[in-house]
Order: sequence, then C-alpha cells, then structure tokens
Amino acid sequence: MSHNQAAIEAIADRFTELVQQAFDNAYEVNDTDTTFSEFVEELFENIEQVFSEHVATEVLQFTDKEVESYNGGSGLYLDDIQPLLDDDEDDEEIEDDYDDETEH
Repeated sequence: MSHNQAAIEAIADRFTELVQQAFDNAYEVNDTDTTFSEFVEELFENIEQVFSEHVATEVLQFTDKEVESYNGGSGLYLDDIQPLLDDDEDDEEIEDDYDDETEH
C-alpha cells in the first residue's frame, strides 16, 4: 500500500475522533467576537493540522516529540506532510530498485 493510501486509511479509521479533536481546538479559541466565518476557518486549519500530525505518527512513524518540534514548535500541516509522504515513497522505490539489482 502506498503511503498516500495508508494516510487516507489512517484518517478513515479515526475520522470522527480526529474531527472532534479539531472542533474542540477551534471552539476553545472562540470568543464572543468570533464570527462564524472565522470559526470555520479556524476549524479547517485545525482539521488540517490534526490530520497531518496523525498521519505523521501513524504512517511515517514520527515520535510525538518530532511532531511537536516541527516548524519551530508549531506542528505539521498539509504543506509539510504531503512532501514527506512523497519523499518516503520515493526512498522506498529506490530501495526496491536497489534490492532488485542486487538480487541478480
């Protein structure tokens, strides 16, 4: 299974829990001056971060400390995780190619 597919499956397995966590994070910073639009924007940013960090730990085997320290302590986002998924797959393809060549 590709890392991209594994990432999708990791989210699917815990979707409700992850979205609830993102909602709780967004709701926590909500105040009486927060507009609905601002809340939804914050919610989507939190979903992106929660999903990305979950994929980092479950698929790429990052430690909690690695996730927490990413981007100077601000965590992982979609723009961070996708290249990591792609790079990790490229590394595996190179290893597979090398293994194929050494078997001959």
